[in-house]
Amino acid sequence: MADWNAVLDAAAEELAKIKRLYQEGLSKKTLPPRLPVVVKNILENQRSALDYVAHDLTAKFGSATAKTKVYFPFAPESPKFEASIDRVMPGVRRARPDLAATIERHQPYNRECLKQLQELVNPNKHAGLSPQTRTKTREVTITDRSGGRASISGDVRIGPVGPAGEQGVAFGPGGAISLGEGGAISFGPGGVSVQGAPIDPATQRPSRGAPVRVTETVWVDWVFEGTSLSVIETLRSIQDCVTAAITEILDAA
Repeated sequence: MADWNAVLDAAAEELAKIKRLYQEGLSKKTLPPRLPVVVKNILENQRSALDYVAHDLTAKFGSATAKTKVYFPFAPESPKFEASIDRVMPGVRRARPDLAATIERHQPYNRECLKQLQELVNPNKHAGLSPQTRTKTREVTITDRSGGRASISGDVRIGPVGPAGEQGVAFGPGGAISLGEGGAISFGPGGVSVQGAPIDPATQRPSRGAPVRVTETVWVDWVFEGTSLSVIETLRSIQDCVTAAITEILDAA
């Protein structure tokens, strides 16, 4: 039988391969037919790694019978955790309440990455698994004379944002401001400034003549259908999340 190391290694290998498929599809502006299949395999391997750990722990500490279907518990909320772990890892909570507490720290309601994994491998949601949406995100990097820089990407509105026209920053889906080394954003009576340059609310760029350099980059990505989740970044995040969960759980065991 494969173990959690083997299936996580398989997921990591598929992640390395997916980058080529990913870029191929983006350059051709079409979804490679193999991409949804590879994505599905990665997600299922990530989920299986947790299940293998659940099998090992239940065999060691639990009281499962030959008919018990052992899985890693994914409870929707904290009040339902005990019933969930008792059903799919019978006996473990009674024998090792400390271990059960560690497992609870890695539940969908405590870890956003595991919530994403749960939703993406849900057998009732396979129609939403295919990354069929190609999206563009514009990133604007503002660099001052000393090299300090800040980047604005996605849906960000700088300027009057309140009901009374208060100056500020409003974030929409995928919106972010990243401050690099020496990065700065300030708020004053005259509006919002990035790297000391006032931002023109009409253009969302530094005012004309400001002593900064502006660079625009357009990032193109695939996202999971019906979400704003980047396929490749989400898969990487889940891989790291599952690895960290397994490490902490086995250390506790």
